[in-house]
This record gives sequence, structure tokens and C-alpha cells, in this order.
Amino acid sequence: MRNRSNRKPQPRPRLSDSQLANAIERRSAVCPLSADEITEWARRLGAGGADRERRLQTLVTYWFDQASSFSGVLQATDEARVRDYVDRRHFHRIDKWLPDISGRLIAIRAELLDLPGAVNAALRVRFGNYPETLDHLAALAVMLNTIAEAWHRPHSGHPSFEMESRPIELLICAVEDLIGEEFPSPRSYKRLAEIEFAQLLAGRLFPRATRAEIGTMLGHFHKRRLAKAKGQLGRASTRKKRL
Repeated sequence: MRNRSNRKPQPRPRLSDSQLANAIERRSAVCPLSADEITEWARRLGAGGADRERRLQTLVTYWFDQASSFSGVLQATDEARVRDYVDRRHFHRIDKWLPDISGRLIAIRAELLDLPGAVNAALRVRFGNYPETLDHLAALAVMLNTIAEAWHRPHSGHPSFEMESRPIELLICAVEDLIGEEFPSPRSYKRLAEIEFAQLLAGRLFPRATRAEIGTMLGHFHKRRLAKAKGQLGRASTRKKRL
């Protein structure tokens, strides 16, 4: 048994097996890994066996499809930004508009999560995809903020890979959902299997990226997670002081 840290994943809604299967079927998503690769990585990531392999294949198929879609949106938007710059020589304040919309989406999702238990239960019973819809609200908010952050940043010299690192965040969800723990620092030597698996998926998503560039993407992801955790800790400390 590997010695794992006691750190738990940040709370994130998990889709049930049936919801994952329905989403995969609806989108005709395809697993980017071969059957042999799934078998090998199921073993390297903990334990083999048919159930473990099926679980890994389902998670990889779903989250890789989500990351691919997100990546396509980012690429198309970035290309549109360049065309707009060439054609019009100016930008609208997208950097302020999108975060405003994102904030409203987050607030709406928070209100929905705070509905009385009976109402939430009725929504889940009446609409089977209600939990997935809440996930999509959260994902859309992230997408809008991502575009806003990069909108006024022309890429000169060496690219930062900040934008490319956003879809990597979705690939890491597959690893965390399988392992049940927070993804480690990209520099960790104790959990290399998880890091190498994320690198493999990132390589399939960005086939032209070098290993060093993928490492940079993972680094951006880790910095964002640390900053978010620090912010949450600061807010919790402030609330305690007020009490």
C-alpha cells in the first residue's frame, strides 16, 4: 500500500455511474486510451480487476470529452479574439463583462444549493439530470473567467500555457474521482503514477505539446489550487474573528 497524504479533495459534486454513462452515450464520447492502457493504468493507480478498469475507462472517457470540448471553446475564442484585434483594432471590455456573468451564475448555483431539502429532492426526482445541470453551471462560470483572464493578454515570446492548463483541470478530475484524493503537487515523488497518468492524458489532449510544456500546464493548475485554498483559509479565519 502506498503512503498517501491525509488531504481530502476539495468538495466537488460527483456524477453517479449512470449519469456518467448517460452523458458518454449522449455525446458519443470515445476513450482516448486503448484497452491495454486502461488495464495497465488501473493496476498502477491502485488495483486491477474488471470493475476498476471499467470505472477508470468511464471516468477517462467522460472527463477527456469535457476537456476536449473546453479546449475547443478556448481555441475558437482565442482565434476570434485575434481576428477581432486585426479587424477592429480594439476590444470591448470582455474582461469585465464575463466575470460579472460568471459571478451571477455562481450566485444562482449557490441559491439553488441552498433550497430546502424537500425542494432539492423533488428537483432530483423530477429531473434526473438536475445534479449534472448544477455541475454545468459551475463549469460555465470557470469557462467565462478563463476567457476573461486571457482576453487582454496577447501571447508574445514564449507562451505561458495558462489557458491550456484550464482543460487539464478537467482531466485531473478523472484521476481524483478514481483515487478519491486530491491530486498531488506535480513535483511529488511519492505519487508519480497519478502525475504520469495526468501527463499521459494531457499529451493525448495536446499532442503537439512537449513534456516540459505539459509540466508547465500542471504547474499552473497547482498554483491556482494553492491560491484558492489560501483564499478559502483566509475567509474562514475572517469569519472566526467576527464570531
